[in-house]
Amino acid sequence: MKKLKQGYNRFLGLLSGIALSCSVASAQSDVNITSAVYDGTYFNITFDANIGSTYVAYYMLDMGAGITDVTPSAILEADEASETFSIVPVSTTEGYYTVYELTSSSYFDNLLPTDVDVVASVATYDSTLGVFVIDTDTTFTSDQTYLIADRVFVNEGVTLTIEPGTTIYSTFDDQDTTDRSDDRVGALVVMQGAQIYANGEEDNPIVFTAIEDLEALRGSDIDGDGVTATAPTVNDASLWGGVVILGNAPVSNYSSSGINDNAGEIEGFAPAFANDGSDADTLIDAIQYGGSDSTDNSGVFKYVSIRHGGYEF
Repeated sequence: MKKLKQGYNRFLGLLSGIALSCSVASAQSDVNITSAVYDGTYFNITFDANIGSTYVAYYMLDMGAGITDVTPSAILEADEASETFSIVPVSTTEGYYTVYELTSSSYFDNLLPTDVDVVASVATYDSTLGVFVIDTDTTFTSDQTYLIADRVFVNEGVTLTIEPGTTIYSTFDDQDTTDRSDDRVGALVVMQGAQIYANGEEDNPIVFTAIEDLEALRGSDIDGDGVTATAPTVNDASLWGGVVILGNAPVSNYSSSGINDNAGEIEGFAPAFANDGSDADTLIDAIQYGGSDSTDNSGVFKYVSIRHGGYEF
């Protein structure tokens, strides 16, 4: 697959008494920071930009036990090849800024006009959660082919409908590292309060499978790794993430003290920013499941074939 690395360029040092560092990450290619200077009022981050792309800067405060404060500081749409964020530091304690590129062209190669890159053209980047979300009612139609290159969340209050006969292909990219935390895994997560209507038919099912199936079918390299894959066998698994549906119905999830918390968080899909929303239950809303609504309805999932998934977090 094309390397979608979050390559970091850090500028460390004591700037006029304020210990700050700057890092940068991109959704598609490394963003080059050319300077990071504190002028006594502003922290000025200059970087090479793609004209028309949108960038967001975050301030992250690390108190030694992990990031404890994440604040979206600024959003900038690039109209020149070199751009600068000028941000007032929100703390005189050691911390760092991160700049993310939010928009990019397709993650895939050799696409047909009927192919849909879900991350690039359907989902949007939620800067509060740090994940790609489908935030309007959406229908996947059977006359198109859908490709997912990262975790995509169906947002609360949104309905995703998938027509019978639709196929969705997903990917896995380990970014050429042994650190699993930077793995990019194609997956679909239906959040609490969202619904999915995947109502396939016995002779016309909905299929979720790996990108290798599509490459073998077409005989071309689609995920950009330079290799045209052969078709996976029934023994091939963990080639992409999977489909996760999170509801509000009661569950059994006991704490160490023997109390049923009636809720929990799924593993492996944690968003970039641990946002608990307004319910203050300490659980990250995007990956929370369980509750007290025994009549909760997350939609329909019928005659759906899920193949070669199950990425192990």
